This record gives sequence, C-alpha cells and structure tokens, in this order.
Amino acid sequence: MSKEGERSSIGVSVERKLPDPIETQVTERMRLQVHTEPDSQDAAIAAIQNAGGKVLASYDTLVIADVPVANIREMAGSDAIRLVNEFVSPEPHGNPKPNIRHTDVDLKIQESSIPERNNLPQTEGREIIGADVLQEQGITGAGTTVAVLDVAPFNVDNEQYSEQVIATIGAEEGDSLFDFAYRQPGGHGDACADILSVIAPDAELILVDHRLLDGGVIEALDILETEFPEVDVVSYSVGFLPDFRIDGLDPISLRIAEFTENTNAVFVNSAGNSAAVEEAFLFDPELGPISLPQENGDAYDSKGDAVFNENNLLEFDANFTENLDFPTRLPVETFADVTSTAANGSTSNIGWIIVHWDAEPEIDDQVYEARVYQTPEADNPVETSRTANPWETIVVRSEWFEGETTVTMDVEEDTWVVKEVVGEADIAPTNEPNPRLSFPDGQRITIRNEAWDEHPLEFQDRNGETLLSQETEGRLETVDLIDWQQDNEEVAFTITSDLSAELASYVSTKDEGRIAGSAESAQALPIYVEVEEIDADENHHFDVWGQFDNVNIPTPFATDERTVGIPALSQDSSLLSVGAVQAVDLGDAEGQANTAFNLTSGELKSYSSQGPTQDGRRGIDLAGPSNVSTNARGAVDKIPLGALAFNGTSAAAPHIAGAASLLYQAASETLFTQETESELLSPGEADEVTATVGAEVITSPGEYVINVITNDDEIQGHLTVNE
Repeated sequence: MSKEGERSSIGVSVERKLPDPIETQVTERMRLQVHTEPDSQDAAIAAIQNAGGKVLASYDTLVIADVPVANIREMAGSDAIRLVNEFVSPEPHGNPKPNIRHTDVDLKIQESSIPERNNLPQTEGREIIGADVLQEQGITGAGTTVAVLDVAPFNVDNEQYSEQVIATIGAEEGDSLFDFAYRQPGGHGDACADILSVIAPDAELILVDHRLLDGGVIEALDILETEFPEVDVVSYSVGFLPDFRIDGLDPISLRIAEFTENTNAVFVNSAGNSAAVEEAFLFDPELGPISLPQENGDAYDSKGDAVFNENNLLEFDANFTENLDFPTRLPVETFADVTSTAANGSTSNIGWIIVHWDAEPEIDDQVYEARVYQTPEADNPVETSRTANPWETIVVRSEWFEGETTVTMDVEEDTWVVKEVVGEADIAPTNEPNPRLSFPDGQRITIRNEAWDEHPLEFQDRNGETLLSQETEGRLETVDLIDWQQDNEEVAFTITSDLSAELASYVSTKDEGRIAGSAESAQALPIYVEVEEIDADENHHFDVWGQFDNVNIPTPFATDERTVGIPALSQDSSLLSVGAVQAVDLGDAEGQANTAFNLTSGELKSYSSQGPTQDGRRGIDLAGPSNVSTNARGAVDKIPLGALAFNGTSAAAPHIAGAASLLYQAASETLFTQETESELLSPGEADEVTATVGAEVITSPGEYVINVITNDDEIQGHLTVNE
C-alpha cells in the first residue's frame, strides 16, 4: 500500500502478500510478472537473478520469473523495474465487411479427401461459412499447418481430429503431464481443435497447452517459431487480464506481431466475452430462470473526459443520466463464491479490479490513485494502489465481502414476520407476512426466532429436505464453513457455496408447512471503487475492468464498447480479432428472453466483446459462428437451448482459423488471383492470400459472418464477410 506522496514499484498484490504470515508460509517462491522501464530489460533481468530469481520468459517490458518471496522487495528496488505483480494465467473465451475483387481461373481439383466423420457431431459453422462446398471440391486445408494454443486441455483421442495431430508442445505421449493436458475429453482446447478440424479436415495440427510451459504463451511462440517455422495459422481462444497497457502495444501483442512477421502466419484470436450483459440466464422448465455470469471484462466506461469534484475524486456518474447515491464510489458486485476458499480463518484472493486511463505508458506524469472500500460511507479503504503506470491493479480478497447481519423473526397470525434487521445486509422487508429471505454470499447470519418454542425454524431445499433446523438435524449442519450454531432461540450460520446451491425455503416445523416462506442466497455485498487525481494535467478516459472467478463485475454504466481483450486488441495487421454470432436458430425458452445466448441465428452474441480500442481502432475484424455442436461437447439439438454446447468467442475463432487454412491451401495450389484493399492473410511472397475488413467503420461488428464461397458455389478462395 502506498503511503501519502510516495510512489511504489511494487504492485499491490505483492505488497500485501509480504507481511502476511499465512501467505508467506504457503510457498517460498512466487511467480511474478515484472514490468520493466522502457529499454531496461537486461538490467531488470540482472536484478531478478541477483535476487535469486529464475527468468522463465521475457519480451519487451515484460519478464515472467519465479522469485524467492523474501527477496522481492530487494529486487523491486531496482531502477530498471517499474512494477511487480503476481502472475495471472490467461483465461479461455468460452464455456466486418471485407470485399476482395477476384478473377476466376480454371479449376483443377482432385477428388475430395474429407475424412469419414459424419457419424460424429460437427459444428454447424461448416455450412454457415461455406467450408462444406470448398471441401467437396478438394479444399480441405491439405498442406497447411495450424497451431491451436490454449490454457485448457485437449483430447488426442477425439476421433474428430486425432489423426491430424502432428505434435503436442510441453508433453509427449508417456510423459507424466500428457494425460493432464492432452487427454481430457470436453476440455476447452478439445472443443477448439474439434471445430478447426471440421472446417479444415486435412490440416496438420500442433496442439499447445501452454499451462505446461513456465514461460506461458511467450515460450509457446518461441517454440513454434524455432521448431515449426512452417506454421501457417494460429488459433487462440484465450485472453489476458488487462494488467497491461490496452492500446495494442502490450508485450504479449508485440511478441505475437514479431511471430507473425517472422513466420508469415496469421494469428486468429477470440475478441472476448466481455460486453455488458445486463441480465444473463438459462431458463429451466422446473426452476425457471437461472442466473448465469458472463466472463471477465469491462465494467465501467467514463464515456470520455472524466469529471473530478472539488476533492479531486472521480465522479463516476458525471457523463450519464442516471445518478449514483455516492457519485465518487462505484459499486462493484461479484458472482464469485467468496467463502469456498476461505477455510480455517485464512484469506483468499478471489479476483482483480483494474482501473485504466488513456495516458502515455512510457511517461510517468499523469498520476491517479485507486482505492477500494467495503461500504460507500467508509472512511478507510481496504486497499490502495498508486504505481508508475496508467493503470492500477487491486487484488480483491474474500474477507472484504464477509460481514455479520442479525435478523429478528416472530410468528404473527400464522405467518413469519421479520421484526428487525441489524447489520450490513438487507435480508428482508420488516412486518410483511412470510417475506422472501435473501442472504448475501459470505455473510454470517444470526437469526433470533422469538417463537422458537412453538415454531422452530427450518431451512429446506427444493425437495423439502432439511438443510438446517432448530428442531431436527439438517444435513448441512456439520459443514465446517457453514459453522451452524444454535443456542435456544438464536441460530447462526455462514452463507457458503454449499448452502447457496440448495437453499430454497424456510418453514415452521410444527405447523405442517403452513407457516413458510422462500429463502435464497444472493450475490455478495458490493465493494466500492474510488479514484483520486494526484498529479495530472490532462483530461482522461477511464475504464474499470474486473475479474472474479472468471466472470465480469456488474456495475452501473457497464458498456459493450471498449471491451476487446488482450491480445485481440493488438495493432498487428496479421492478427484477426474475432467476435461471435449465433450459429443456428434455437428460439426462445417458454417466451423468456435469454440475453445470454441470443438464440436467433445470425444475431450478435450479447456477450461478444466490441470496440473501439483505447487508441480508437474498431477492434473487431470478423465474426464467426458460436453456440455450436462439437464431438467434444455434444450436439446442440441434444442439449436444452444449446446451453452446454460450445459457446463464446472461443467457438468463433477456430471457425475463422479453419477458413484461413483453406485459403492457404487454395493459394499454394495457385487456384486463383485477386486484387486486395488491405493485407491480413499472408502466406508468403508468392500466391499471396489477402483479405480486407473494409475502410469504413463497422459499428456492429458481430452482424457479419465469414464466408469463403460465392453464390454460384465455385471456389474463389477469398475471404468475404456478408451482411
């Protein structure tokens, strides 16, 4: 935590861990991402090594290293080091209008060599993007090499693509980690490779689960560039926490740009699932709408020049018609279970809040401080961050969402009535008959049942089975984290994931269910973000990003815009950023709107990240089909609403990567020539395949779907996006 007037090169995540005896006893070494000063990488690496650290990967201003915890402060004192944070692994991105003129030539196509896989579930995107017609005429990706990078497992036994795999990076058959990374049915990587193989069934596949590589994606690219320089396409349905600059010049994006330049490969990246979904749910015929969180992403956008009050505090609602009760405190909620990892009194990191402003990263002269409070009225923050970058990262801890609330209940005229609520949570209205009780996750609840002798209180699940009871023994009363305590009229318990998943109602056990009401768990109470201007003389645009347990943080003023992730926002012209559209028409469920899935074919998925980027680029190049069938996950029509089919921009990206593979084959066989507006796909100097996303700005990028054929079904080998 920074002291008043001081700047620190130690990020808050490291600063907080060092004094904590629980955390420092967990491990003697910590994996860090070290941000260096510009042109100071060698000196920073020397400081890391002098501190006993091991450098795992490095590029530009980023060094990934394992460092002894006891030596981190010493290391961070180096003038070459700007910021130190705990390393955060990237996350998968799933549970444009180009026009290329071309000249037709005589086709010399051999008999189709499509593998006999028709008995397996296949993505509907094969027909949507026209790959089926190309395959029938011999364009199957033959002679091309595609690398599929991921941070979730593949399955080399998947019949859809098993015969196409030529290499697995980080582990080979027989290695102890091979089954963990490359033999897991239904994994994220499995589904991505599955889709790609259906689009390009004769492409050679290199599978890379870079969790196995200490240096992550940087090391993966190093290996590919050295050992497989012939790679034509990379498919990457993964994104990083925006704990970097977000103008497309972050170290990850720059390394990808160097890779594509050195290999002439195209890099296809999912844009992210971070657009602002106001309400996301799956409709279950029995349970009704079930809330579904979306993935990490942008939670707040200041909509231009920020407004600060007389105390130099950012007014979050200044550019909006809606007003916050506390304009300088932005409420941040979480869907994460804040109790599941907080066992035995220890604390736990459950997420991150990152505040960005659009100052020049290399120049440390626009200084703001970010703070987090437990309540909007609190005087003292639970965490503060002021470093030497135009972004601040605060690691969120489970105990911030914990608290105590006491509820006094009684029975009046054969109904339950809440007489009083004291504490942090608004459990229920008072003096209403049988009110719905809503218990926030992480709260310690005490209930005083003034009628307990004649009307013992019991909490039940949806089947009427006893969970917690003043009269009998409930099956969750022995769960340590719930910590059920009973003392005559008073009972106490903690709202945990176990209880949240099953809690449905409360009853009086001596009244045969006549005196009863509904009960539920709720999101954890919000925490509040504050931003103070310390030393800045320019107007800035602010974004607040957050990630909790791989879901985004809902706040007021959440936006669809400015949500493209790293590295999809790269400025590299050979990287394609891919949004998602609904593949097939599944209709609505019982008339319920379902904003999470957009079940009408061709619709932009409401979660699909959108531009512009911080530096003003459109941010999305193409969109591909999503919510599709795969052999890895199953067929859409066999799953209610397709809810468990492969969804997300993760599913869209391998469709585009597969299409690029088809184009590479077409170009290598000199099947056509074309004129282009801008270069995006470049297999080499000769027989170059290119594509354009058009000069005009596409305001709704997800309205377009990739297509690789013309209406007369002749092979054109060009990349077209149709309205």
